[in-house]
Formats: sequence, structure tokens, C-alpha cells
Amino acid sequence: MLILCCTPLQTLIAKAMVEARGVSAFKLIYYTWIDNAKHRHYYDLLSRLAVDCVYIKLDSRFPEHFERFRQAFRDLKIQDEESIAFACIDNFYIQYAINRYRFATILTFDDGTANIVRESVYHKPMRRSWPRRVVERVLRGAVDQLWIRESVAAHYTIYPGFENIVDATRLVSVPLFKEVMGRSRRLNKESIRIFLGQPVSDFRDDGLLVQYTNLLNALSVDEYLPHPREYDLKDINNAKMTNLIAEQYIAEKLMEYAEVSVYSIGSTALLNVEHPRLKKIIITYKNAPHILNSMQPLFEKRGCYFMPAPNPVDELEVEL
Repeated sequence: MLILCCTPLQTLIAKAMVEARGVSAFKLIYYTWIDNAKHRHYYDLLSRLAVDCVYIKLDSRFPEHFERFRQAFRDLKIQDEESIAFACIDNFYIQYAINRYRFATILTFDDGTANIVRESVYHKPMRRSWPRRVVERVLRGAVDQLWIRESVAAHYTIYPGFENIVDATRLVSVPLFKEVMGRSRRLNKESIRIFLGQPVSDFRDDGLLVQYTNLLNALSVDEYLPHPREYDLKDINNAKMTNLIAEQYIAEKLMEYAEVSVYSIGSTALLNVEHPRLKKIIITYKNAPHILNSMQPLFEKRGCYFMPAPNPVDELEVEL
């Protein structure tokens, strides 16, 4: 089996898929446009289980990173792999690989909430420029996003009960943190309150930044987990720097505390983890962006609670 991942969350879901299928040997290609300690950490996590692996740093230049992909396949001696598994069904390089190597079985797994949000590119493909469509058609043949969705043998998902990129008969539910769900020993610590951050450096209006910090103070959270694009944390108390993504950070806390409460303005990480001892709270405020309001049914279905902001909040820029 060949597995391709490009985000930390994908590596965790791919790992759950490997365990569910009882795969004993696989090769891994991890590709990313952002090379940092967090990506390296999750590459290491999955590559330890692989028989061979390659890490690729990409950029925006088409010919160069296309050749890097092709070289990765040569380095791993990809020829007659039984199956290929990946998340990004819209990725041209994966489409090219499927056309080039003719894998016997195509498997997919969740990329994240893009799989269950009907307005995402996985359900409404983006239009490419005419020259790009011609080049891609020559290199990938008939293998496009729709072709993949129709050809997938099984799709592994962390969102049971949701419509996905394939019909329900091909969906296989996998637990993201099996070790946490099976935890039964007595926990010494009672409770913790965590806030999942937003990129406050994007708030160009000082008034909005003040509202945001006032909100955090009013909630009296114990820990603040910064957004990956948060760099200026001088006004934030109890910020925790870690190489773990929010989902795994929460899972780690569930192995320490009897009750974990997580607050957020609209982080989709709350859709990706569930546990009986986890309370997920979405902070609501007036003039919230349309995309946040449109996702409310998803948050509700995944067991999130809604709480009005304790201090008046007019308008915050939110990146989901």
C-alpha cells in the first residue's frame, strides 16, 4: 500500500485506517507547502510504521514540485503497489499517479471537514484556467475528482452519520483516538478549561483585539492553545506552545483530566474529536460571518454547545 498525506490530521486518520485494515507494510509520501516542526512531528509519527517513506517540501512553482513528486515515486520504487490511499481527491499529482501506475485498489480517508461541508471543493470542484486544464488533462488522463469518487473502494471517516464523498455503503468509520476511548483508570485531575485560539495578528483593528482579549479573560480559561498562524501572543495569558494539533492536544488532556471543556469561536477541530468527558462550547456573537452560521448544524450534530459571549463582541475575523 502507498499512503499520501499532507497535513498532521491526515496522518492521524491514515494511522487509524492502517490499524483498522490490519496493514502490515506500507510506503508513505508526506508532502507539504509549510515545512515546520509540527509537520515533521506528524511525518515522523506515521513514517515509523512505514517500510519506506519520503518527505517533500513543495512551493508554488509547477514544474519543480511536479518533478519532486515524480522523484518521490521513483525513490520509493512505486510500480505494482496493490493499493493507494489518500485524502486530497482534488490533488493533481495524486490524480497523475493513479493514471500512471494503475493501482489495483483506491482507498480514501477524510481530509477534515471539507469532506462533510457541502460547499467545499470536494463537493463543488474549483474551476481551473483553460491552459491549466489542458496540461492536467494530458498528464492525468481521465482521472479527475469525479472519477476518483466513483472508483473508491472504501472511504475511512471520522464523521459517522454524515454524508461524505462516497455513498454510505463504502464508508468505514474509524476512531481517531482509540486509546483515549478505552481509558478506564481513575484520573487524578478533575477538570480543565481550554480555549482554541484564532489568528489574532489578523485583527487589524485594535478595538477587535481588545474585545478578543476581554472575551478570554471573562471565560477564565486555564490554557490557551494558539492557532497555527498565531505568532504575537504578548496579550494572551496561559498560552501553550506545542507540536501537537488541537485534536491530539485535547485527547492528551482527556487522559489526564476527568472533565475537559474546550471553548472556541468556531474552530473546526471541535468537529474532529468526541468523548463522553469532553464538553465542546462554541462562543456566539452578533454579526458572526455567514460561514460560521452555516456550519452551526454540523457543530450541533457533533455535540457542541453554544454560549453567547460573556462580553459584547461586535465582529471578529474568524478562520475556521
